[in-house]
Order: sequence, then C-alpha cells, then structure tokens
Amino acid sequence: MNLRGEFEAAWKAGDEFESLLALVHRYQKQGLAATEAYGILEQLWLDNGFDDCEHTTPLQDKLEYVLEKIWYEQPATK
Repeated sequence: MNLRGEFEAAWKAGDEFESLLALVHRYQKQGLAATEAYGILEQLWLDNGFDDCEHTTPLQDKLEYVLEKIWYEQPATK
C-alpha cells in the first residue's frame, strides 16, 4: 500500500494525531522525502475540499496537524 492509501484508511478510521504522524515517519524512514510526503497529504487536503471549507472538522484538524508537523520538521534549506 502507498502512503496516501494507508494514511487515508487510518485517518478515516479515527486514528489519533500521533499515530498518523508515526505512519508518515515510517514512510520517510523507508526513503520518502518530506516534501513528497507533504505533497501527498496536501493533495488529500485538496481532494477533500478543505481549502474551501469554512468550518473545521475533526478529520481536517488531524490532517492539518500532520501537515504542519511534516512542514516544520523539514530541514531548512539555503
């Protein structure tokens, strides 16, 4: 299974913030770049219409949390 499929299944099944982040970290340890992981999850964000949503949902909050963590964990580039 790929990151998107596994993440989406766990996310929609109600997994908590930290287990979702751990799932992404597992893929990163297998060689997935942080920018690629972020892009995959950002596409999930867009596909669920969260960019046009006025009210947040628990699903949106969990995805936002993981996206922010992945973004801020990236090493700074010059």
